[in-house]
Amino acid sequence: AQNVTSEDGLVIATRLTQDTGDVAWFEPMTTAAGDAAALIGAHRPAAAPEPAAGDGEPGGGHLIGLVLADAGYLSEDNLTCDGPDRLIAIGKRRDLEKAARGGTASTSKATSQASTAMAARLKTSDGVTAYRQRGHIAETPHGHIKHNMAFRQLSVRGKRKAAAEWTFTCAVHNLFKAITAGHLTSQALAGLPS
Repeated sequence: AQNVTSEDGLVIATRLTQDTGDVAWFEPMTTAAGDAAALIGAHRPAAAPEPAAGDGEPGGGHLIGLVLADAGYLSEDNLTCDGPDRLIAIGKRRDLEKAARGGTASTSKATSQASTAMAARLKTSDGVTAYRQRGHIAETPHGHIKHNMAFRQLSVRGKRKAAAEWTFTCAVHNLFKAITAGHLTSQALAGLPS
């Protein structure tokens, strides 16, 4: 499953694939997430607060501020393609943090100019702080789906049917999240303009 989750835990883009690697899915998933963010922004109620300066269209008009991706997405193309700002790990998180502390963590994956620049960015305190959030943001929805919703395997065969089941499961997760966050209570819904 390829998921892009927002900072508040919503799955804003998902795709079920048969690929064993993630690298080919970075650009399509960030594009899908950008489209979803634009759709959400277009349908935001007028009463909702406007984004603070610098938050609305970071990175040259993108509605997504920063994409955090693990080392499975590391490639020259993914580091240099159009889209929102990104931090793509060049190794394991423990090695990134060791390098940031001045240790001798391996940066063997940093072979190109773009990956060397990413390695340098991940060594900064801002880079470490931002990348530490990736695990919580990306993995919490999967944990909720697996443990709280007891969804441990797909129940249908065929890629099209399985993809539909996974998309539905992510939609149910989003509804749970919206209800527990208070966005779908009767009071919140009554406060929306007609």
